[in-house]
Amino acid sequence: MSTGWREWLTGTWKGTGTATFPTIETVRYAETLTFQVTAGDPCVHYEQRTRILTPEARRDDPLHWESGFLEELEDGGIRWLNAQNSGRVEVLRGRAEMNQQGAMVLTVESLGIHNDERMLSSGRRLEVTGNRLACEHWMATTAVNTTTPHLEAVLHRSA
Repeated sequence: MSTGWREWLTGTWKGTGTATFPTIETVRYAETLTFQVTAGDPCVHYEQRTRILTPEARRDDPLHWESGFLEELEDGGIRWLNAQNSGRVEVLRGRAEMNQQGAMVLTVESLGIHNDERMLSSGRRLEVTGNRLACEHWMATTAVNTTTPHLEAVLHRSA
């Protein structure tokens, strides 16, 4: 029951976003997100790199870096695995579907979060419309135990 989500995501996406959460200072960031497909491999490899956007920041000041895989499961679901530069490892699961406006929407929720005792849950939503990718991330932590928006970005396909 593939929705063609692999083809929709493949490429390099660049743009900006905002990180907010009750326990952090709101910050703007630049993001590069790359999804790669290898013929014959059922997984999509991805890498996400963000850097802080402040007047005093250098171009290479990192904010966050993660890498992992997305895999379509036999039941049509999608498993998202990632490792982050903080040491956190996440396993998420969800689905990709076409919405009524013709956009591909991939939504995943955490099944397990490891190496970060502060995290209770996390989730992500990617919406692809042509060469525009809107990303939302949310989480719950031991300090804020209700699901709360954390990241929001708009990226455009650059390659």
